[in-house]
Amino acid sequence: MSESVNIASMMTPCTTTRLAGVVLAATLTLSACAGTATAPTPTTTAAPAFTVDTSTPVGALNDRILQWINGDDAPDPAAVRAVTGPELAAAVEPLGGLVTPLEQLRAGRPNVATGFEFGPAGGVLSFTTAGIPATISTSIGTDGALNGFLARPDTPEILSFDELDGALSRVAPNYSYSASRLNGGECEAVYSTNADIVLPLGSVFKLYVLGALTDEIQAGTVEWDEQLIVRDATKSAPSGELQNLPDGAAVSVREAAEKMISLSDNTATDLLMKRLGRERVERQLSVMGHHDPAVMTPMMDTRQFFVIGFGDPNMRSEWADADPGTRVELLQRADARPLEIDFENFLDNPASADGVEWFANAQDVCAAMGYLASGPAAKENRRILAIAPGVQLDAALWPYSGFKGGNAPGDLAGVFLATDASGRDWIVTEQFRADGAIDLIPTSYASLVAQESFALLE
Repeated sequence: MSESVNIASMMTPCTTTRLAGVVLAATLTLSACAGTATAPTPTTTAAPAFTVDTSTPVGALNDRILQWINGDDAPDPAAVRAVTGPELAAAVEPLGGLVTPLEQLRAGRPNVATGFEFGPAGGVLSFTTAGIPATISTSIGTDGALNGFLARPDTPEILSFDELDGALSRVAPNYSYSASRLNGGECEAVYSTNADIVLPLGSVFKLYVLGALTDEIQAGTVEWDEQLIVRDATKSAPSGELQNLPDGAAVSVREAAEKMISLSDNTATDLLMKRLGRERVERQLSVMGHHDPAVMTPMMDTRQFFVIGFGDPNMRSEWADADPGTRVELLQRADARPLEIDFENFLDNPASADGVEWFANAQDVCAAMGYLASGPAAKENRRILAIAPGVQLDAALWPYSGFKGGNAPGDLAGVFLATDASGRDWIVTEQFRADGAIDLIPTSYASLVAQESFALLE
């Protein structure tokens, strides 16, 4: 899975340097899924409500960006590369180039321009997508090339739980939220909405893999310095890094666990699941408090997710109608097939409607995080969860924060663990499901909503 498609994971804003930034996702699915368009000048779905002044180089470039993110066709990668400076090109190369965030923005069209402020070397384009206000900040070099790009939603103002609900509903029509104190390892909800509805997890399911792993390490059956071997035949799709290693490369269990959580590395996840065994990870569902493990068994790994849900051809209709025994056979068939993904029907074709995903409700997710935070391997779990904390909280008020996010086409989830200044642990969960893609701006907006909701906890 990518978080966006780095699927996801939930998406969090980050800047690579002063000159380059894009909104990135922590996810399960592929990041670089933009196709190659042949038309150099895209047609637009709807005329922008605001006209960008194109009399300056900055204005002309922003007008072109606005056309790209509203086009009926994907942006032409060659045309995008032609206006991208070398520093920005290097910063976004891991995503597949600037065309990938542009295509993720285009997936949310219409992106309606509402304003544009600019100076000689940069500009800020304001727009709305799915009712969410957002901006694209750009800068250009002396050669006129684009050397800075940052797309992000405006930070929502959330002063009450009613406002929180309103903000959550902007992301997707089906959602849940919970905020709980952790007391003796148990979640005590202070606020929740739709907390008993079972929704997709995306890469949040990797918490169960982490829990099974650290419990086995505590039991002495697995060692942190054990070496796992990466094989071309079993590599998964991004997000992550291990899929880029050569066949036969070795990584330690510790490195795989850290990358599984902090980068949502899918190949790392599958290596750990193979080491532990699928049935061992399935048993962890009950250990960590899942109310109905049957909705996640047999448990697919991430490569199987891609092959069954998005392979060319996919196997999702067979999976949807299969009983557990037949699903085990489908997993075996998926293992024997090459990893060939149907990119033409990827972003707007969620597989979770056919049961190709991992599922839980908000109470399950809170219980899983609570187990990791307070169970027998809590110290190591908390260290790993804090590598990529997911939100930016005031360290004086929240000295610790940990996170795991998930993002697949149409699905978004995140769980946040934070310790307040008095030493109390809090867990916030979010889950969303839509019939089509949950696009870049709504995904990042969901993370900001979670971040702002911590101010309501007391």
